[in-house]
Amino acid sequence: MKLVAEDLMESDVITVQKDLTIEQVNQIFSAEKISGLPVLDGNSLVGIISKTDINHALSTQSMTKHSLISEIMITDIISVTPNTDISEVAVIMTSKNIHRVLVCQQQKLIGIISAMDFVKILQLTKMTQTKPVAIPA
Repeated sequence: MKLVAEDLMESDVITVQKDLTIEQVNQIFSAEKISGLPVLDGNSLVGIISKTDINHALSTQSMTKHSLISEIMITDIISVTPNTDISEVAVIMTSKNIHRVLVCQQQKLIGIISAMDFVKILQLTKMTQTKPVAIPA
């Protein structure tokens, strides 16, 4: 059975608005036990923010916890469609050195896949004692 992004993605996506501060987003990261979030402007996807982005901005730029995430978010959004094969998702994530990829359909955010989702697949595969899905390097 071929697995696609839709099979692996989390469809209950937590998002933030671009006018939140670094401090507010860090509180969401802590409360939700996550490390990255899609960023919206109203209902439109405009970026993605991670703990790494925030830590880098705080340590190398003149940002403070009161700075807006819109000043540091990544706007070059890397996304896949629900029908993208998970091996292709893995190649995208490793080649771009990213920990999460957004799943979009007709330019609408419908899910997110994180590196941890791949770990969960490997764990399930081991539990069912079937051969793991081949993910190209």
